[in-house]
Amino acid sequence: RGLWRQLPRWMRGRLPLRLVLTQALACLPSGSSQASSSPSMDSFQIRAFSTCPMALSGRPLQVVNTPPSGKHVASVVFLHGSGDTGPGIQTWVHSELPTFGFKGVNVVFPTAHQRPYSMLGPHGLQNVWFDRKGLWPEADEDVDGIDTMAKLVRQVIDGEVDKGIPLSKIVLGGFSMGGGQSLHTAIGDPELAEKLAGVFVLSSFLQDTTVTTGRAKKLPRVPPMLQCHGDSDRMIKVEWGRDSHRRMAEATGGGA
Repeated sequence: RGLWRQLPRWMRGRLPLRLVLTQALACLPSGSSQASSSPSMDSFQIRAFSTCPMALSGRPLQVVNTPPSGKHVASVVFLHGSGDTGPGIQTWVHSELPTFGFKGVNVVFPTAHQRPYSMLGPHGLQNVWFDRKGLWPEADEDVDGIDTMAKLVRQVIDGEVDKGIPLSKIVLGGFSMGGGQSLHTAIGDPELAEKLAGVFVLSSFLQDTTVTTGRAKKLPRVPPMLQCHGDSDRMIKVEWGRDSHRRMAEATGGGA
């Protein structure tokens, strides 16, 4: 979503062979004899298009920043939608708001790792935070993928903490899939749930079977949450957003 949906449909499932090979090699154990042997095409494809959680979790996310004007006193971590990148959504934000920027606030735009994405078919790769079997609330939730990426997002947040910014001065949020990942990350990490300044969710939704509402019920505190959704969104229905908001509000006692 984002820049990805601007591409013609026929282009969305066509990716360079180099990307496929890169993903396959990332899945091979370091120093494995398999790398020098001649595996069958079937076994190679299985390695290339498996989720390879260890490969994904071992690589930090690349980020770009819109730096603060003046002294750095707070941060926003902004996650992009499916198929986009940190630089992509940063460019889009700046094109919509040429004067975008905040006094004292560093805005960080991470890029999700490229990974297999079921929405593109058995061999599709895309920059996504987690996998989706279908773009509707009834589809199964990729809990393992969400939790793997949550750890990497936490590393980005910790990078801001290392600069002297406390969690109470950091806001986490995102657009579309990035909004969902932000909510999952904040609720799935008790320290973030307790200390983050806030979470924002733009044009996103939770699966009907989400684990996030159950996790939220067990927390003594959740961050202040802002959810926004365009009423003309033709991809993510506003009704899905409203239902997600209702369920989160019920789970948090009105905190959402």
